[in-house]
Amino acid sequence: MKKAFTLAEVLITLTVIGIVAALTMPGLVQNYRKKVWVTQLQKTVNVWENGMKLIMATDGVNRLSDTEFAAAYFDNYYSSNALDILKEYFNITKTIVDVYTQEHYFYTLAGVDDATGTQSSSGLNTFYTSDGAQFGYHLRAASGTQPIGILTIDVNGNQKPNTFGRDAFWFFIDDRTGGLIPFGSKRSEEIDASNVTSLLYTSDGVNTYWNKNAQASGICSKTGYGNTCAARIIDDGWKMDY
Repeated sequence: MKKAFTLAEVLITLTVIGIVAALTMPGLVQNYRKKVWVTQLQKTVNVWENGMKLIMATDGVNRLSDTEFAAAYFDNYYSSNALDILKEYFNITKTIVDVYTQEHYFYTLAGVDDATGTQSSSGLNTFYTSDGAQFGYHLRAASGTQPIGILTIDVNGNQKPNTFGRDAFWFFIDDRTGGLIPFGSKRSEEIDASNVTSLLYTSDGVNTYWNKNAQASGICSKTGYGNTCAARIIDDGWKMDY
């Protein structure tokens, strides 16, 4: 005759299952979120770069600084003129000219409230796309290998965690292609970013390859700032393993 489980044995089994689930579920949820953020990052990078390529091709120029978009920004970055041009190339749902009216602040990867999002308030233009992504850019005059500006991407806009290295990422904007150069990437060591670093609250590691030494890699860690994490994600085959 087959012996049935006693009530005590059933309760013990359920308790063990509950403990195991409580220990493993948070990790599974976080790993899922990381995959979503990385997928969104890939998409937003492509959206920006394709849009800039189209702008340069339409204007028939070889540098982003020679486009009507850049000219409109430099003419008056407190107006919506540059953002209005971008509406022709991006599916924009909302624009913000003044940083003081932005809808959320950012946190560092270590969990510190970064208040202003680390970009200087003077000249920050922001737009949201239909998929909820947020793009915030500053432009500066550029020549040679200098980037024309810096870009902050928040892949899910106002949704949390609004944290650098998780859903928010930093890039230089390449004047020669309109493409993006991640802070702390190997390519960032090959450019002269002296024209734009003054825009940043901290420029630690932005021109140092993230995997070069312990100090550089610490910037994209749970105790770091998080501004070089896009480079780390790309180098690791589009994976967020930190």
